[in-house]
Parts: sequence; C-alpha cells; structure tokens
Amino acid sequence: MGMHRKILLLSVVIAVIAGSILAANITFTAAAAAATTGSTTIAASTGRSAGSPHMYSQSRERYANPSGQAIMPLMNGWNQMLTFGKNLFTHGNYRFSHWGPGMSENVTITSAQAKSAVEADIPNLKVGTPSSFRLSWIVPIEDGEGIVTMIRVSHVTANTTDQAKTVVTDSLAKGWTAGTPKLVRTVYYVPLLDSSNKTISYVRVDSRSGNIMLTSSSPTLAVTSAQVKTTVSNAIKNFTVGAVKERVGTWIVSIKDGNKTVMTVILGKINTPKSEDAVNAVKSSLEKGWTAGEPKQQRSVYNVPIIDSNGDTIGNIRVNGRTGDILGFSSMHR
Repeated sequence: MGMHRKILLLSVVIAVIAGSILAANITFTAAAAAATTGSTTIAASTGRSAGSPHMYSQSRERYANPSGQAIMPLMNGWNQMLTFGKNLFTHGNYRFSHWGPGMSENVTITSAQAKSAVEADIPNLKVGTPSSFRLSWIVPIEDGEGIVTMIRVSHVTANTTDQAKTVVTDSLAKGWTAGTPKLVRTVYYVPLLDSSNKTISYVRVDSRSGNIMLTSSSPTLAVTSAQVKTTVSNAIKNFTVGAVKERVGTWIVSIKDGNKTVMTVILGKINTPKSEDAVNAVKSSLEKGWTAGEPKQQRSVYNVPIIDSNGDTIGNIRVNGRTGDILGFSSMHR
C-alpha cells in the first residue's frame, strides 16, 4: 500500500508540473515571436515557407534564445519533477538507483580490469559448431564454461559449417586481443580484435562482479557435419520403402532404416493415382541411387537433405548432434 501511495502522489505531481510546463512553453513561444520579426524571417533563411511542415531550423533558433528567460521555466519544471521523484524513492529502504541500473555507484571494476578479464580468457577460447542463420553462419566462441560470444561468417565466405568453423579457427590461431571496453549500464562490452586489429565480436563483462557473462551454456554436440554426412550416406544403403498413407491430393511414403521410420517422401496423385504406384515410384528412385547432401545444423540437430539421381531433394534426414544417431519419426502424419 505504501508503494501505491507513492506512485499515486508522483502521478499527481507530474500532472501539475506538466501543466506548468505547457503554460511556460506557450509563454516562451509568444516571447520568441515578439522578439523576432516573426517566423516568416526564419523560414525565409532556410528557403522554406512559413507554412512548411519542415521547421527544424526554426525550432533550433527558438531554443537558441540568447536571453534564456523563456526557456528557464521549462527546464526548472523538469528539474523539480526529477528531484521530487528521486527524493520520493530514496525514502526508506527502496533506493532510486534500483530504477537506474546504469548508475555509476553500481560499477565496482574499471574498464582496464574488464579488458584484463577478457585478455586472460582468450587462451581458453575455442570455436564451437556453427549454425546457419539467414545469409550467414553464426559461430559460437566458448571458454569451457559456456558460450561467451558469437561471430558471424557470411555464406559467401563459407559454404558449409565446416568451412565457417575453419575460417574462425584460423583467425583465432593468428591471435586475438581485447580492445577498449565500453560501459553500457552495468555491463562492459569488450571488443575482440583479430590479428588485423579489426573488431570481430564483443565479450560482455559484469561491471559489478568482474565475471565474463555467458550467452548460453556450452553445447554438447559431439559430431561434426562431415561425420553426420558420412553416417547418413552409410545408412542410405540400408533404406527400405515402408507403408504409404493418403493425404489430400498426395501420397506419403515412409522410408525405414531397420524398424525405424526416418523419412517420408511425398508424391502427387496425378502421376501416381494409386498407392501401389507411389510405392513403386519410390522403390525405383531408391534403386537408382540416393545421396546425402550438406547437413544444416539447427540447435542440436543436423538436417541432411536426401538427393535422388536427378539431383532433386526428395526428403530430409534428422541426426542428433550430441550422439550422432539418426532420429526417427514418431508417426506417419509428418
């Protein structure tokens, strides 16, 4: 209830001050108009008509009033409101600084100490497994406790996850250094510089504890995209065609690896009007040869496209990035 009273009281004061500010602003505008030959003079100097909506230069001239008499009530009103608010929330055990996490009293380490923390951690950094995001690869940088930052590598520079990882690994081998930190609220953003002294990413350091802040815990991926592709390529040799299920206008044919359904192939009813036609078409395609495409990582799962003899992608195999196992479908409705 005490806090609600304070908020209500502050709202009333703000309303009163806002009315004072509005009145001061009207007085100020009138004074400015009387002190000049009118707004038409200012508009003429900018090449715009007095009725033009683009009045930036005119506003700038008004706030540059040499006397300062008209603008003082406006500034005093805001100062009174801020002072009252600070005094209100300083009362008791609730400190105003709780509403301002960027207040200087919350910072306990210097920028030099933040920089030293990152420099000390650079020898522990290692490159994680990249993931694709839009037109880039996002390469995580870990230090053993978790991911400390991410580095973006364009698809132009690297076509696969392995290439993206190699690009960053080679850069790390040439040597990284820490740049000059920038304090934002209670966090130091320390730039990571490569051997060319270019900023490639930022590491966050808590200005109160001095600890490096983790983006997330370390991923537990144990297999690379190359290993995943090999796993799927070997599994294709044992693929068999399973059951077929009907869906509106299509047939869904399951592909099995042993007793587990690992993929489905979708066929239209125009070329394969009967379920037997759909099954035979998939069997024929499998006999002509399928290959595994380049895996794409999504979190802890690799998605591997399956390509037929015509070069068309006909399905997708999912592989667990932690164990390297091919994941099955829980049901045929996918």
